[in-house]
Amino acid sequence: MLKSAFVIFVLCSAALAQSAKARENYDKAVKEVGRGGHLNKAEKLLKEAIADSPTWALAYAELGDVYFYMPKEDPAVEAYTQARELDFKDHSLALDRRRVVNNNLAYVLASTKEYEKSIAVLEPSIKDDPEYGAYVYNLACDYSEMGDLDKALTLLKHAWELRDSFVFPNILVDSSFGRWRNDPRFQQATRAMVK
Repeated sequence: MLKSAFVIFVLCSAALAQSAKARENYDKAVKEVGRGGHLNKAEKLLKEAIADSPTWALAYAELGDVYFYMPKEDPAVEAYTQARELDFKDHSLALDRRRVVNNNLAYVLASTKEYEKSIAVLEPSIKDDPEYGAYVYNLACDYSEMGDLDKALTLLKHAWELRDSFVFPNILVDSSFGRWRNDPRFQQATRAMVK
């Protein structure tokens, strides 16, 4: 009972930490993104929201999304990293939002060939949310890109076991596994995944 009262207090405190102006700018930014990609205007509004409420993880997460879609890799990494650090302190992000932040950050890092950094995002994410297969799948992609087929296949099999928790990608078109498509080990291990 005391624990649940504390959790409610923490959540309410986090919600109150944002000013009305920051919330207004955040809401406007989300609408701009929803209108079909007015990303520059959304970026400006989110920066204003963050300037007004600098510890708001959700605003950083949304700014990371804006940069992700622009695409601007370095600013996306910075925004997502800040969102993760703030969320680590207060757990203010909803689970689905946290998953987007972690996956997108790992994806951006991998797309710039910073596989070790991507792995450093995904491994603790898997530890905290072990039933979510997208983290495991993305980790398999990192190891595949690094040339470690055995590790990639082990992770890919585990991601397949968790496929009910996310939309399992078509591995035959995923560029992360392109070099292995003619490898008999890859073909045998993934046969059930492409039916």
